[in-house]
Amino acid sequence: MKTTVRMTFTLTVLTVIALRAQAAPQVDLQFRPTPADKQTVRVTSNLSMSRPIDSRQSEIMNTRTITLAIEPGETTADGTVPARVRFVAIQVRSGTKGRKLSVDYDSTQPPDEREPFALAYSASIGASFPIKVSPQGEIVDIGMDELWLAVADNYIEQIEALMRQRLGDQADQAIEEMFKPFGSREKRIQVTREQLDPLWDKSRIRALLANILVRLPQKPVSEGETWRAPVAFDISMPFEINADYVLKSEENGHCTIAVDGKRSSQDDPIVTHTGPARINMKPAGFCTGTVTVDAKTGLLLSGQTQFEFTGEIQAFDSASQTQAETVQFAMKGTTTVEIVK
Repeated sequence: MKTTVRMTFTLTVLTVIALRAQAAPQVDLQFRPTPADKQTVRVTSNLSMSRPIDSRQSEIMNTRTITLAIEPGETTADGTVPARVRFVAIQVRSGTKGRKLSVDYDSTQPPDEREPFALAYSASIGASFPIKVSPQGEIVDIGMDELWLAVADNYIEQIEALMRQRLGDQADQAIEEMFKPFGSREKRIQVTREQLDPLWDKSRIRALLANILVRLPQKPVSEGETWRAPVAFDISMPFEINADYVLKSEENGHCTIAVDGKRSSQDDPIVTHTGPARINMKPAGFCTGTVTVDAKTGLLLSGQTQFEFTGEIQAFDSASQTQAETVQFAMKGTTTVEIVK
């Protein structure tokens, strides 16, 4: 008799659990906007990084706000979504704490060619490029050639405009002389494109876009379920860390997702090449954040991420492979994403 009661109780519990599992609502989160779902998104990053300079601890402060317009196209047969991304506005303030800013640029103000990167940043405004995004919010392709050429063309136009403003009737001859070493204006644009690569290289653009494209699960999920995907950062050098994404809630068509990522000092270094040098960065730390996504389209509605990393940056001579310098660093900051109304 006791065995029968025990078995009945166990079956009842299992049945309740099964019914609850069946009743748990699932959300099929996919990136599937339509051409009508245009967005203008503002990404603001605040970063402070301390490192020793001349036997003293120096703190570098950086605030960067980039506003992008995104125009999705029709979903293709393979499920990817083509979209066009356009630079709308850029504000950058950077410098060492306690000193005059080394960069102070605002595209909404008249450009000052004396400001570092001013012409390059202002040449980016209005430039657009195509991307392709998978149903999981992963960037499949970026039309970097189109972006580079557009920015380089705008850059040359700005230089020509400055020369006409300063030289008047003599400007045309001076512009012709400027192009002579290159053979043509088109060749000068190609050379300028190569010079501007460090400003908007592919990894940097990918990290920027990753702030506005949430990595979504491979299958429908219920509240509390987790999936793994990278989180991208552009901190001195662009890099990614693996993170847990958790669906916290779904309400009125808005999904709230928590993000928690970590990187160990034992992970492989981030490697880049600058001129003749190879740079290794070894960041270790974490990020936490919360993002809100539209359940119907998979578009980001808002987000904020906090991060802290410590580690070292090593510089090597590419030819001899000898280590030239090692710098310790500690950094922390926030990235905030919001829709511009």
